[in-house]
Amino acid sequence: MRYLVIGGLAVVVVGEPRTTADADAIVFTSAAEDASFWGRLQVVLDKAQARGPD
Repeated sequence: MRYLVIGGLAVVVVGEPRTTADADAIVFTSAAEDASFWGRLQVVLDKAQARGPD
């Protein structure tokens, strides 16, 4: 699966300080990976929402 990290995370990787409470990503999936990916993503989002902000 190909992916691209964008936004604040990408800026930090190149050494610029930027602290935000979010993460941005673009994910490229094939038709075969699509259903599996969205199911796994929902699990991650549910866990993040249950944990709440730091």
